[in-house]
Amino acid sequence: MAKQHMTRRKLLALIIIVAASVAISACAPVGTVPPAAPAATSAPAAATAAPAAATAAPQPMTLQAWISRGAPQGDLLAQMIDKYNAEQEAQGTGIKWEYQSVTDSIDAKLAAAATAGKGFPDAYLGDDSLAWSSRYIQAGWVMPLNDLLDEVGFDWSNFRPNTRWTLDGKDYFLSYGPSGFMQYINLDHAKEAGLDLEKDPPDTLDKMVEWAEAMTKRDASGNVTRSGFLMTGTGLQPTVVWGHVLESLGGSLVAADGKTTNFNNEKGKQAAQFVLDLLNKYKVSDPNVTDRYKEWQTGNGSIFWSGNWVIGSSLPNENLHFDTWRMPAVEGNRAAQASLESMMIFKQDDPARMHEAAKLIKWIFDNFTPYYAQIGDITSWKPVEASAEYQNRPANKFLGPVDQAYTEGFTFPQNSNPVQDLNYYGSSLLIRNLDNVWLGEWTIEEGLNNLDKEVQEVLDQAPLVQFELK
Repeated sequence: MAKQHMTRRKLLALIIIVAASVAISACAPVGTVPPAAPAATSAPAAATAAPAAATAAPQPMTLQAWISRGAPQGDLLAQMIDKYNAEQEAQGTGIKWEYQSVTDSIDAKLAAAATAGKGFPDAYLGDDSLAWSSRYIQAGWVMPLNDLLDEVGFDWSNFRPNTRWTLDGKDYFLSYGPSGFMQYINLDHAKEAGLDLEKDPPDTLDKMVEWAEAMTKRDASGNVTRSGFLMTGTGLQPTVVWGHVLESLGGSLVAADGKTTNFNNEKGKQAAQFVLDLLNKYKVSDPNVTDRYKEWQTGNGSIFWSGNWVIGSSLPNENLHFDTWRMPAVEGNRAAQASLESMMIFKQDDPARMHEAAKLIKWIFDNFTPYYAQIGDITSWKPVEASAEYQNRPANKFLGPVDQAYTEGFTFPQNSNPVQDLNYYGSSLLIRNLDNVWLGEWTIEEGLNNLDKEVQEVLDQAPLVQFELK
């Protein structure tokens, strides 16, 4: 089962995914559970299999896709839909897909659609959906994909081992990009500071701080003008840093039982103090930074903790000379968040729309190779893995830290709760509480006490949903 720490054992099986790649070389709204989808559903309120679509020629139809990926992945997915549309036009099917980016508004759009009982996209092509998918599955809005994709001849055997997350034996989303966190290093900054990644890397938290201090630049007043460690003063990034240090220390937001918290302790306090020290003691992070990706791309950050999806946007930047390193050890242990980019189909009144969504997803998987050749995402699809374009792509040289995270078993997955997003990466509940700590408005104890109270209230309503890795 995909429990917080039990999953480390199951996620270890993903070594097949990442090791092969190298060797061959954001959240749901606060509040209540979404209103249930109309029509009878099987327990627990999950959508039933879709009625068989008509075998007659498709009727002219305009469908909607939501793309929840940043650049360049989101742009590449959009290009694939454009190509699919061109094929449909040439065949005279009358099928046309429209798409929109919902990278910054996925929470609000999902909540609005659930409240209205309509407005969900026909197809969702996005990032890690474990964080919020369970609430929409249980409410009946997300369709089980097995029958829908069987109807269009989807070949399930093409999935690489341990890349399918199932619930009660059903696939509600398709993973197309297993990933993991690592350290990005600006090599120009390291060289300028006399640092050598091979001889003396930032392999521990203390050493990482040394590197960050050496590469930080400040003005005459002592204000940071270039972050030796790239971290915003509030929002997602300091919460992610807190979570990684907490996990490295053996803590977690939710305990292995899926019902209780595991952070309002000395481990959580130590992790929070480290974030504050980056801002106030070591002064290696500019608290006024708001766009971490922009700062990295423009050379204003020296060390950046993020996932391997950043490789794709970094490679085309001729002015950015970088390398990667594994997440640093904290008291001898490491942690790296794992995520599984995914696709899903939402319930529609017209079965023909869900049938067309299944056809689009099948086509994307059958034509996925050019997508992966240009970026650093890891494929879950055997035909892509076997292609020369994937085996020889430039991104593979940077994937060693992700490979090692899975190989050595120090990855941790996102949590899935049907009531509230409970994740370091983007949970508004966490950000709202911890921002008060980072801004100095609350003490660490006050922040963790309040956060503990709110997280436990969520868990009392519903424990984590346990997905299985297949």
